[in-house]
Amino acid sequence: MTLPNKKIVPFDADLGALLPAGKPDVQVSRLPYLRLAMPTSRFLYDQGSPIYALKPSLGDFIVAIGDDEYKVYPGDKGFLFLVAMTASEWKRIDRNGNQVGEPYETEPEDLEWVPNPDRLGKKICIASASGDAKTADRYDRQMLVYALIEGLYPQLIYFAKTARPFGDWVANRAARWTIDGKPAPMIGLFRLTSEQTSNDEGRWYLPKPSSVGKLGQANGPDIAWVRRAAELRRALKGDYGFEIENPEKEPSTIEAQSRGSTPPTLEDDLPPEQAPPPDCYDGPDDDFPI
Repeated sequence: MTLPNKKIVPFDADLGALLPAGKPDVQVSRLPYLRLAMPTSRFLYDQGSPIYALKPSLGDFIVAIGDDEYKVYPGDKGFLFLVAMTASEWKRIDRNGNQVGEPYETEPEDLEWVPNPDRLGKKICIASASGDAKTADRYDRQMLVYALIEGLYPQLIYFAKTARPFGDWVANRAARWTIDGKPAPMIGLFRLTSEQTSNDEGRWYLPKPSSVGKLGQANGPDIAWVRRAAELRRALKGDYGFEIENPEKEPSTIEAQSRGSTPPTLEDDLPPEQAPPPDCYDGPDDDFPI
């Protein structure tokens, strides 16, 4: 991915113009994915990795900003992001941990919840067509959040394994925001930090999202950020691309704010959420995008 100087043509100030309408003015490729530094992350020890030179600590986030170019955000402070779109996918994994086929966009017909033979009181989701609980392939549902980080960096955040419920939390909130009755997930601002967790199998880090504010509120997003997130949403809804802006430009007011003290977490007035389905995985997370 290159870092072009070309910028997105601004939308009209009217909020209705923020919704998907026509083609974006640029063409590009799929989004890079966000990384979370885990004890098993290879880039922490591989001196040939461009991430190694940045010396990230455990729990830090690594954001891709170009071809083999990255930026590190400390896990305790995290970063701000807007949601352009979310989607679920189900991956089928064999007993050796290898992915079988392409991910499913809807719940597979042969998915079955059964008691986990290796963990008393736990359940797993299996591909029943491939065997029983001891022999079958397993399914792992992931929540994909297509995000705009700090108003600059389009990124795909995989909320998988033990992190998946946190992705569900983000998706549930973003799905309830609308403009003129149309989905407008990009009007809400989130922060993502990380937190260490552990059990008898080891320790790892979980992403911890929080709601900061909505457009028009004191801690809400800059209108320029919302416009770019809306442009990203338009690109994702069609066969079009999206180019990131030059990171050397002057930061917007809210980006500068993000480098200072952390804004308070907002408790919004959304109705209670339904409990997500059980996790397909309940052990420590490995070297995997969150």
